[in-house]
Amino acid sequence: VSSLLSKLISQTSGEIKLNDSYINEYFNSDFLFGFVPFDPKIDGVTISMLLDPEGTYQNKNNVQSALRSARMWEYVSKLPRVLDEPIMNLPRHRRQQLSLARCFVKKNRVEKLIIVIEFPHPELIPILELCLRNELSDNAVIVITEIDHQLKLCDTYFETHDLFSDHELEVLDSQTG
Repeated sequence: VSSLLSKLISQTSGEIKLNDSYINEYFNSDFLFGFVPFDPKIDGVTISMLLDPEGTYQNKNNVQSALRSARMWEYVSKLPRVLDEPIMNLPRHRRQQLSLARCFVKKNRVEKLIIVIEFPHPELIPILELCLRNELSDNAVIVITEIDHQLKLCDTYFETHDLFSDHELEVLDSQTG
């Protein structure tokens, strides 16, 4: 993903703005990346461990708030072990949704969040649309997709074939699976 981002950034001309401020006005510490992988597989990890890996959010309200923002609290609250439910017991789209909730936990710590969403599951698309219009409207969200109808999530899109040679695309494919 980092090689893709450097290619996109090096291809960009002009000035980049986030929330009516130029990006060069921010410090690196103002930004944090959040990733929503294609198929999050983390054995032996529970929902609470994923959303609060260091145990720094002692108040469960922060985790619940992140789950609500990701439109997932109602689902999680009905699980047999609630926040102690192992992630691998959940279907792929719910694991992606949990990764999105983790982004909301991170969002509470920084001014700007850059989120990379890798091949969103079709059941996640309506949730992403809501989040992009509401909670994530002032953040940069990069959606990596091959499916045309998922482009409706994007304000701007890049064709990877315009940015990469065939060999570079093969290397990216081998790195991302």
